[in-house]
Amino acid sequence: MTYKKKKKLVCEQIDDEIIVFDTDVERFYEFDGVGSFIWNIMEDADLENIVQQVCDEYAVEKETARADITTFFEDLLQKNLIYRADDE
Repeated sequence: MTYKKKKKLVCEQIDDEIIVFDTDVERFYEFDGVGSFIWNIMEDADLENIVQQVCDEYAVEKETARADITTFFEDLLQKNLIYRADDE
């Protein structure tokens, strides 16, 4: 499963925080820590690759990382900030 960021997003990184502005709905979102790390590496990377990178960066078990990343992506999908590239 591969995800892509929606077009029409304005993103700014400040330290370890990502601020995303969705121009369609004129709303801000903030991600920090692991969320900003995932946001930075997710474009054109499949879920397993992202899981591995998170495990390498944060020394977490794959099952835990996969579950947390999946939950994070479901939240981003619900907010229409990302979409499944496989659906293109």
